[in-house]
Parts: sequence; structure tokens; C-alpha cells
Amino acid sequence: MNTPAVISPVPLPVPVPVPVPNVSDAIRIVSEVLTNTEQTEPLRQWEEQMLTPLVRRKVATAQDKQTIQCHTGGQPITLCKITKARKPTSEVTDATARSRTLEIQGARRLATAGDEHAQLQNELKIIPRAELQTMLRNMDLATIRIPDGHLLTAQTDIGINWN
Repeated sequence: MNTPAVISPVPLPVPVPVPVPNVSDAIRIVSEVLTNTEQTEPLRQWEEQMLTPLVRRKVATAQDKQTIQCHTGGQPITLCKITKARKPTSEVTDATARSRTLEIQGARRLATAGDEHAQLQNELKIIPRAELQTMLRNMDLATIRIPDGHLLTAQTDIGINWN
């Protein structure tokens, strides 16, 4: 006689409660955390548990679903979502590589106030020349091919001597 298998639910992790004597103490502690901007130590577990859902909610309601602005009273802090890679780019699908490229391009646009080309030039300058040439060769961009009909025009335009 076959009895149906019983599937037990997987227990969800239970948040560790922060020992707080009463509600007024909890309000005071949260108020101190929110107003004290001089703290440099890592977030405590309960602070992390509060922050993560708030950031997720703010990203979900952002217009581009990628960036959020945090008002600081001065220059706002802009946070840009970059997905943590689980595989190297050389091993991912074309669609994943494209989405990574778009994420980096978005971060570059934010960091440069729209002057992405100048930033990209600066990034390319720090790559060693040999590595850059290898990359261009791999992309079939290392050699410029001029069709025969255009070659004569190019030679004439730049004044190449025929002798």
C-alpha cells in the first residue's frame, strides 16, 4: 500500500531579536543610530536587517530600477546597483555579458556626469599597450582594411609618393 509522501515545510530563518528592555529604549536607540553620522564601525546585525529591505524597496521604486539617491543634507549619495558576478565574463552567455556591459555603462554615466567617452579613454590609458593590442586583435579591430577602390583615393588624399 502506497502512502503519500509527506513534505515538511522548510523552516525560514527567524530574525534574532535585539534585547531591548522596552519600546522607549528601542526608539531612543534607533534615533541615536539615525542622528549619529560619525559612526564608522560596521553595522550591527539588527541595523543590517533594517537596511537591506529598505534599500531593496527603494531600488524597486526607482525610476530606472538601478540607482537610488540618499539625501544627506549636502551632496546626495547616489547608489548604483551592480549585480555580483558568479561567473567570469568569458564564461557567460551573450545576454548576460550585454547586461553586465549596460550596468557598467550606467555606473560610468553616473560617475562622469554624462561624459562617458572621456572616462572610457582614461580607463583605456591605464591598460598596458600590449594587452590593449591583444584585446583589439581578439575583437578584429587591430587592422584597418581599405577596399581596393578606396585605397587609391586614400593614397592620393594623404599624398603618398608612388616611387
